[in-house]
Amino acid sequence: MEFEWDEKKSALVKATRGASFEELESAIATGNLIATEIPPHSLQRFLIVRFQGEAWVIVVEDRGEKIRMVTAYASRKMRKKYGI
Repeated sequence: MEFEWDEKKSALVKATRGASFEELESAIATGNLIATEIPPHSLQRFLIVRFQGEAWVIVVEDRGEKIRMVTAYASRKMRKKYGI
Protein backbone atom coordinates (compact mmCIF):
# COMPACT_ATOMS: atom_id res chain seq x y z
CA MET A 1 0.00 0.00 0.00
CA GLU A 2 1.27 3.44 -0.88
CA PHE A 3 -0.15 6.30 1.16
CA GLU A 4 -0.37 10.05 0.76
CA TRP A 5 -1.70 12.80 3.01
CA ASP A 6 -1.82 16.51 3.59
CA GLU A 7 1.10 17.52 5.85
CA LYS A 8 -0.93 20.23 7.61
CA LYS A 9 -3.69 17.75 8.40
CA SER A 10 -1.14 15.23 9.68
CA ALA A 11 0.34 17.86 12.01
CA LEU A 12 -3.15 18.79 13.24
CA VAL A 13 -4.02 15.14 13.96
CA LYS A 14 -0.69 14.75 15.78
CA ALA A 15 -1.30 17.88 17.89
CA THR A 16 -4.91 17.11 18.76
CA ARG A 17 -4.97 13.30 18.89
CA GLY A 18 -1.39 12.16 19.46
CA ALA A 19 -0.36 10.43 16.22
CA SER A 20 0.76 11.62 12.81
CA PHE A 21 -0.16 9.93 9.54
CA GLU A 22 3.51 9.01 9.12
CA GLU A 23 3.51 7.18 12.48
CA LEU A 24 0.31 5.35 11.57
CA GLU A 25 1.72 4.40 8.16
CA SER A 26 4.73 2.95 9.98
CA ALA A 27 2.43 0.95 12.27
CA ILE A 28 0.71 -0.52 9.20
CA ALA A 29 4.07 -1.35 7.60
CA THR A 30 5.16 -3.25 10.72
CA GLY A 31 2.11 -5.53 10.69
CA ASN A 32 -0.33 -3.69 12.96
CA LEU A 33 -3.21 -3.42 10.50
CA ILE A 34 -6.07 -5.24 12.24
CA ALA A 35 -8.97 -4.84 9.81
CA THR A 36 -10.50 -2.86 6.99
CA GLU A 37 -14.11 -1.77 7.29
CA ILE A 38 -16.16 -0.37 4.43
CA PRO A 39 -19.25 1.60 5.45
CA PRO A 40 -22.25 1.12 3.16
CA HIS A 41 -22.69 3.76 0.44
CA SER A 42 -19.35 5.41 1.12
CA LEU A 43 -16.31 6.24 -1.00
CA GLN A 44 -14.20 6.12 2.15
CA ARG A 45 -13.10 3.11 4.16
CA PHE A 46 -11.66 2.63 7.61
CA LEU A 47 -8.34 1.00 8.39
CA ILE A 48 -8.19 -0.27 11.97
CA VAL A 49 -4.61 -0.14 13.25
CA ARG A 50 -2.99 -1.11 16.56
CA PHE A 51 -0.85 1.85 17.71
CA GLN A 52 0.31 2.92 21.18
CA GLY A 53 -1.88 0.28 22.82
CA GLU A 54 -5.03 1.63 21.17
CA ALA A 55 -7.17 0.81 18.17
CA TRP A 56 -6.88 3.69 15.71
CA VAL A 57 -9.37 4.30 12.93
CA ILE A 58 -7.79 5.81 9.83
CA VAL A 59 -10.28 7.17 7.32
CA VAL A 60 -8.90 6.68 3.80
CA GLU A 61 -9.90 7.24 0.18
CA ASP A 62 -8.49 5.59 -2.93
CA ARG A 63 -6.74 8.13 -5.15
CA GLY A 64 -5.61 6.27 -8.24
CA GLU A 65 -2.56 4.24 -7.32
CA LYS A 66 -2.32 5.72 -3.81
CA ILE A 67 -4.42 5.69 -0.67
CA ARG A 68 -5.05 9.10 0.89
CA MET A 69 -5.29 9.35 4.67
CA VAL A 70 -8.06 11.81 5.50
CA THR A 71 -8.18 11.69 9.30
CA ALA A 72 -7.44 9.36 12.21
CA TYR A 73 -8.55 8.87 15.79
CA ALA A 74 -8.23 6.37 18.64
CA SER A 75 -11.49 4.49 19.19
CA ARG A 76 -12.64 2.77 22.38
CA LYS A 77 -15.40 1.09 20.37
CA MET A 78 -12.86 -0.52 18.01
CA ARG A 79 -10.55 -1.39 20.91
CA LYS A 80 -13.41 -3.37 22.47
CA LYS A 81 -14.49 -4.88 19.15
CA TYR A 82 -11.00 -6.17 18.34
CA GLY A 83 -9.89 -6.96 21.90
CA ILE A 84 -6.99 -4.54 22.17
